[in-house]
Amino acid sequence: MSDRAQETSEFFKLEGAAVMERNGSLALQTLRLIVISFICVCGCAQLRLPRIDPTGQRLFLPGSEPATIVTPELPFGRSGAAYQTPPMPPPCPQGVLPAATPPVIPAARYPADLPGARSTVPGDTSRLALRPELKVVGPTTASTGVLVNPARIIAPVGSLVVLKAGLSGQDGKLISGEPIQWIMSQESVGYFVSVGEIGASRLRIVPRLDWGKVSNSLAMGQTGQTAQVVTRGTASRSDDVLVLKGESWLTLASSSVGVSRVTAHAADSRAWDSVQQTAVVHWVDVEATFAPATQAKVGRPVDLTTSVTRASTGEPLGGAIVRYELVGDTAARFAPLGSRYVEIPTNHRGRAVAQLISRGQQAGTSDIAIQVIQAPARDNDFTRLVLAQGSTQVSWSTAQLALRVVGPDVCEVDTTMTYRLDVSNAGDLPANGVVLSEVMPEGLTLVNSNPAAEFYGNRIQWRLGDLQGGGHCVIEFRCQAECAGSYQHYFHVQDENGLECNEVLSARVVDPTLKLEVSGPQIAEVGREVQFRVVARNLSQQPIQNVIVHDRFDEGLEHANAVSPIQRQLGTLEAGQSRRFAVTFTVQQAGTLCHSLELTADGGHHTSKRVCLQATPARAKPHPAITVKKTGPQSRELGKVAEFLIEVVNTGNVPLLDVRVDDHYPSGLRPFQATRGWVVEGKALVWSIPQLPVGSRSLLRIRCDCLEADPNTCTHVTVSSGHPVVTVSNDACMEIYDRAGIVELDPADRVEVPANRDGVREVPDQASGGPELTLTDLSDPVRQGRQLVYLLRIFNNREVSDRNLQLTLEIPPELKLEKIQGPVKLDNRYPSTGRTIHMEPISELRAADEVTFRIEVIAVEAGPVRLQASLESLLSDSRIVVEEDTTIFEE
Repeated sequence: MSDRAQETSEFFKLEGAAVMERNGSLALQTLRLIVISFICVCGCAQLRLPRIDPTGQRLFLPGSEPATIVTPELPFGRSGAAYQTPPMPPPCPQGVLPAATPPVIPAARYPADLPGARSTVPGDTSRLALRPELKVVGPTTASTGVLVNPARIIAPVGSLVVLKAGLSGQDGKLISGEPIQWIMSQESVGYFVSVGEIGASRLRIVPRLDWGKVSNSLAMGQTGQTAQVVTRGTASRSDDVLVLKGESWLTLASSSVGVSRVTAHAADSRAWDSVQQTAVVHWVDVEATFAPATQAKVGRPVDLTTSVTRASTGEPLGGAIVRYELVGDTAARFAPLGSRYVEIPTNHRGRAVAQLISRGQQAGTSDIAIQVIQAPARDNDFTRLVLAQGSTQVSWSTAQLALRVVGPDVCEVDTTMTYRLDVSNAGDLPANGVVLSEVMPEGLTLVNSNPAAEFYGNRIQWRLGDLQGGGHCVIEFRCQAECAGSYQHYFHVQDENGLECNEVLSARVVDPTLKLEVSGPQIAEVGREVQFRVVARNLSQQPIQNVIVHDRFDEGLEHANAVSPIQRQLGTLEAGQSRRFAVTFTVQQAGTLCHSLELTADGGHHTSKRVCLQATPARAKPHPAITVKKTGPQSRELGKVAEFLIEVVNTGNVPLLDVRVDDHYPSGLRPFQATRGWVVEGKALVWSIPQLPVGSRSLLRIRCDCLEADPNTCTHVTVSSGHPVVTVSNDACMEIYDRAGIVELDPADRVEVPANRDGVREVPDQASGGPELTLTDLSDPVRQGRQLVYLLRIFNNREVSDRNLQLTLEIPPELKLEKIQGPVKLDNRYPSTGRTIHMEPISELRAADEVTFRIEVIAVEAGPVRLQASLESLLSDSRIVVEEDTTIFEE
C-alpha cells in the first residue's frame, strides 16, 4: 500500500471516529430532552417548596409530615426563588500554574487501547483517564479571556500534538463548563484527531448537537469540571499530559511539512477583545547528525561537519542553516574571521562544515553549541526557526613545557653552588628535540653536570631528546663563584616545533665570613668508633650572632645520643674567634659514609662542608692456610725427559712470610733444569719465597731425566711458612718403563743431584723476563669534580706465550669509578667491594703482544690519591704491582 493510500485510510478512520463521537453526544442530548419533557407532563406537585426538608438530612420531607408554605416575596408582590445567593467568599491567594507536560506525542509510539475505554481512532492516545484522587487547585491569572497552551510549538511530521485551552474569568480563575470551539485555518496543514469529551454541562432546554469533532478542521469542546490526564496508555506517568480543571484539550497531527494555525474560540467570554487565541504548530521533517566530539593538536584546524536529512526519506536537505557557537571561555575561534560563531548553509549533500582553530598554546577543551535553522520563507511567520539543536566538543592536545629551577640564592666566594633543573612536559603529546640552554654569568665557572653539557663559549646547553607527555627530565650541575656579586641565571627550554619556556634565578655571592675545618679518619672498620674534630671560625671583622651548627650523617653512621640531623648552638662568635668541638660516630655498615656540617647565623651567614670515610668490613679471625700441588706425567720411557710443575697458593686470610719449598727426587730422576731461585740442600731443590700475599700463588717448573725403569717413581714436595707457621706436602708419582727390557746403566753414567748450582741449569727465557705493567694518568693535577683518565698497558716481554693473566685494581676512596674499557670485562666470580676491582683473566698473551685498558674515574675529594694495579700470570714468579700518584685540588 502506498503512502498516499495509507494517509487516506487513516483520514477516513479518524473521520469515522469523529462521527461516532458526535452521534454519542447527540444521543446524550436527546435523553436529557426526554427527561425534561417527562417532568413537565407529570408535574412537580410533590416538589413544591414546602416539601423541602429544612434539617438537611434528606431532600424532601416524608409524605406524613406537615409542611409550612413559605412564599418568598419580592417587591411589588411578586414571588421569587427560595434560594438566595450567598455573599462572595474572599479571593484566594495567587496560585502557581503547574509545569505542563510536553504536548507532543509521537504517532509511531501510540499505545494500545485501555480495557473498557472508548477510542475514537484506532491507536488514539488522546483518551481521558479520570483520576478522582488527583486534586488540583485551578490557577489564577491576571488576564481574562481565552488562554491557549502552548501558543507555538515545533513538532515532527507524524507525531501527535496536544493543545489545551481555558477561559479565564474576571477573578483570574479558569471557568469550568464553558464551550470552546477549535478552528483550523484553511491554509494550514494537518487535521484534528480528537477533542476532549464533554462533561456534565449546564442545564440546557435545547441540547447542542455540534459537540466533539465536527470535521478535520473544526471541533467543539468544553472546559472540564475536574482535572484530567491525557494518558498514552503506558505504565509510566511521565509522558501523560495534565489537563487542569477549567481547561479543554485537542489533539492534532500532520503527515506533511508546513504550519497549522489553530484558534480556540469561547463565545461566552465576557471579555469581548479576548474571545479567541491562536496556536501555531510548525511541522518539520528534519533529522540532524551533529559533528562528533574530536581531539586535535593545538595550532591545527579542525573541521566540524553536521549532516541534515529528511527524517521520512533520509534524503539530504540542502539550504538549511547550521549555526556553530562557542560556549564558555576558550581560545579557539572559527575561521576565517576568527569569530566565536559562524552560520553555514548546508550543501546539496546536506552537510555544513565549519573550521575551528585554537589560537592558544595550552591544552584544553572547546564546547560548541549547534543549531539547525530553517531558511526564511515567505509563507513562514518565523524568520529563524530552530529545527534541531545539539552540541559537540573539541579536545586540544599539545606538548606543554615547564621548567622548575632549585638552587641557593646566597653563597660564598670559592664555594660550589648546586642547581637542580626539572624540565617537564605537562601536555599530552611528546615534545621532540628538547634543548635546555643557559649563558653562564661572568664570574661563575661550571664544575660538572649530570648529564654532561655542551659548551659553546660561555653558553652551555643540554640536549634532552624527546620528552613524552607527562614525563620529565632532571639536570643537576654545579658551578663555582670566583668573586662576590649578584648573578642571574637565564634558562631557556625549546623543542624543535618552537614550543619554549624560560626561567630566571638570581643568586648573591658574598665574601666568606664563616669557615669550617673538619679532620677525621678516612678509613675505618665496621664496628669501630670514629671521631671528627671540627673548628668553626669567624673570618669577618664583626661579631656573628646566633651561630648554629647542623650535622646530617648517613645511615651507616650512628651517634650515641641523637639521630640525624644533629643541631648545636655555638652562640656568638667574635671577630676572628674560633670554636672547637668534636662529634663521634660508630660505623655500622661498609661502604662510603659521609656527614655534612653546616654553619648558619643571623644576617644570612652560611658555610658548609662534607666529609666522607671508607668503611671496610670487620676483619675476620686470622686463618693461615697454604696449598701445594705437584703435577707431572703418568709415565715416561727410560731415557726421556719428565717435566713437573709445583703450584703453591695462599688460601688463608693472612699473608705468609718466609715460605720455603723443598722438592725431593729419587735416584731414578735427575733434575737438569728448574725455575730460577733454587738452591741444593742434600738431594732436594729448595726455593725461598719472602712473602706470599692472600690469594696469590707461585709456580715452579722442574725438568728431569728418567734414569731407571720403575713402575712407581715418586717425587715429594714440602712447603712451609715461617710466620705464621704452616706446613703442607704433596707427591707426584709416575711409571718409568723400558721397551727393550731393563737396561743396567754404567755407574759412571749416573749423575747425582749436584751439591752446587753448577749441576742444574735454570729455566731459560721462557720462564724468565715476564710481563711488563705500566699505569699512566692523562691529567695531573685535576680539579675536584672533573673526570680523570688512566691508561694501563700490559706487554708480554717473553719469547713464549703467557697464559691466565689476572689484573686487579685498587681504587682509592677519593676516586669514583665510572668505566673501564679493555679486552676483558669485570670478573663476576669476585664480589665487588667498591674499591677492589677484579678483571676476567686474559687466557693468552702471545710473545711481544700487548693490551691496553682505559680507566675513567671522577675526582671526588681533594688531596693526593694513588691508584694501584697488580698483575699475575701463569709464568710469573710473583705478582707485579704498579702505582700512579695524582693530585686533586679543591673546586
